[in-house]
Amino acid sequence: EAKQSFTHKKRYLLKGAYEKTYKKKKFLYSNTISSLRDFFTFPKKSLTTKHEGHEEKLILIL
Repeated sequence: EAKQSFTHKKRYLLKGAYEKTYKKKKFLYSNTISSLRDFFTFPKKSLTTKHEGHEEKLILIL
């Protein structure tokens, strides 16, 4: 039973770590998508200001 609970704990911890990285990746991905969308819909000048804003946001969160 002790061995069983150990594997369960391990799986639980791994799941937590996986979810954390997944959420982070999902956020980074959605940010990239929005900046790409800006790239195709707005003139290059507005892209640079928007893009810098995205990067600042990322740094603040990380």
